[in-house]
Amino acid sequence: MTIRSTRCAGCCWTRRRDAAGGSSGASLARGEPSSVRGEGIPSVRGEPVEPRGRDTKAPPPALRQAQGERDRDSGAGPVPPDFAQRHVPFEACFNFRDIGGHVAADGRHVRWGRYFRSGALHDMTAADGQRAAGLGIASVLDLRRPEELAEARGPLLDGDGVRYYHVPILPEGSSELLDARYGRGISGPRYVGYLEYGAERFVEALRLLADESNYPAVVHCRAGKDRTGTLTALVLDILGVDRETIVADYALTNIDVDRGLEWLVANGRVAEERARDAAAREDLRRSMDVPLDAIEVFMDHMQAEYGGAAGFAEAHGVPGSTLDALRANLLE
Repeated sequence: MTIRSTRCAGCCWTRRRDAAGGSSGASLARGEPSSVRGEGIPSVRGEPVEPRGRDTKAPPPALRQAQGERDRDSGAGPVPPDFAQRHVPFEACFNFRDIGGHVAADGRHVRWGRYFRSGALHDMTAADGQRAAGLGIASVLDLRRPEELAEARGPLLDGDGVRYYHVPILPEGSSELLDARYGRGISGPRYVGYLEYGAERFVEALRLLADESNYPAVVHCRAGKDRTGTLTALVLDILGVDRETIVADYALTNIDVDRGLEWLVANGRVAEERARDAAAREDLRRSMDVPLDAIEVFMDHMQAEYGGAAGFAEAHGVPGSTLDALRANLLE
């Protein structure tokens, strides 16, 4: 029985089915040591996706089935149709959604069921794992820092044939430097700092996404909003999606915050006294939101300095052929 594993510039492992149809576990290659804090939530105690040629304006059946019925009795009003169409409501994984259907400048559409963006996957329940399996995930790009990887992988990554790539956007020591320069809160200038400290990792992620064999792919960090949000904005810009749509897609993160916060409280991830204090709880909720001007500043900088995300990638050594492959993988 032979199991083949691959390595990338970050650390990755591959779990593949052998010739006899069985599978074997694979271990996570050791990541580089780091002591930085991650971005996102603060530390607080199936059936296969359909191939090309289907209606690009509607999600594939596997995604529609996974979405199911939503319990949104939060008093926040109706869920926007775009979010309802994209969101996969797992029990213990939040901000998981599809970027499909967006229109590119050349008239093509982003393919459904190819690129999912998400918060951390390790708390997924067994039922979540079964639902995720129906999406046919081939690879996971984990943007978290090395010490965040101590948490269990979860059922999605225990599945046969799922490749795992560790691509920590923020290298060792960069969070402290970002704190000193921009403060600890999320802001546009802080996102711009990601490009300074994490350019090589952004480029690595783009190269992985140019590999057709890595699809369908899930890109995630801890909360699925900052590291994941900036990479996804880069990808959408390279695909030719307009600025207004990129910002609107980024803003959808805020819709799943209440559900995620309730889960944290119910599962003891928030100190009891903090959970009972309305002001403290609201502060926590705000820390889980994304400020819309942050991605605007990030995109403005990208345009001013590089002429857009494609220019950024090319300036950091990504050939045009790789960007063309990325577009071929995600547009139809």
